[in-house]
Amino acid sequence: MAEGQCHQRPVRDQLGEGLLWSPREECVYWVDILQPALHRLSLADDSVTSWPMPEKIGWVVERRDRPGFIAGMQSGFCELTLDPVACLHRVRPERSTRGTG
Repeated sequence: MAEGQCHQRPVRDQLGEGLLWSPREECVYWVDILQPALHRLSLADDSVTSWPMPEKIGWVVERRDRPGFIAGMQSGFCELTLDPVACLHRVRPERSTRGTG
């Protein structure tokens, strides 16, 4: 791709959020909350890779000491690995009962 051109994807995000720069991979990650999916744009070759998620995902942060992410999922926080996608739940917050009954 020539300098100054934008990368075009054939599919648009429904609700793209949570931009994350990965210095380790020199990639940009973001989530599509409603689709739900995690996407990666490689700056080395301008390729986009996407992984469908098992439930809504709001954000990811890169793990410092090993590959993978900590992710905020609809059901709680999990350790997320890719290829293959695996989500090991660590925290499942209780639903608030404030204001009911």
